[in-house]
Amino acid sequence: MNRPTCWMLLSAIIMGGAGTLAFTQDRNDQFASNPSSPRFSFTKTNTLLATNNGFVTPDNYPTPDFSGIEEWYTVVKYEYDFTETIPKFYLVVKKKVDKAPLHFEVKWFDEDGVVITKSVFPDLLTKGSIAVGEPMRIYSYAPYERQMPKVKSITLKKTAGQLNSE
Repeated sequence: MNRPTCWMLLSAIIMGGAGTLAFTQDRNDQFASNPSSPRFSFTKTNTLLATNNGFVTPDNYPTPDFSGIEEWYTVVKYEYDFTETIPKFYLVVKKKVDKAPLHFEVKWFDEDGVVITKSVFPDLLTKGSIAVGEPMRIYSYAPYERQMPKVKSITLKKTAGQLNSE
């Protein structure tokens, strides 16, 4: 691509972005005059997001029951990330023993005890060589943010078929 074509393409992209911004502002102004119309805003910040990479602070949700993993791991902290297409639940843990299990499942339950969603910690399998006492970040998949108000309890438990635990 020659130099003038490159500059023309770049200016077209910039102008297209400015046009989109102008459209959304006009759309907002149009609906602002009618109080019964929905208000659109593409720059509104989510007040639930924490300052650490957009992760949601866990204060608004039930505290997980970590008793199912506390024999082998110390939980340092946990957090949610709803910014990805599939939300994630992160744990920072430290191994207490050398041969700790690597297969755990987390379940989110509603008020009737029905499972909303469940997930394993897929990257824990790659962390088996980390020394005792060293912190590691692991993740599982979480319910969508819109489902979280239904969550009344969260449990973590070792799954069956552990090969490396004693």
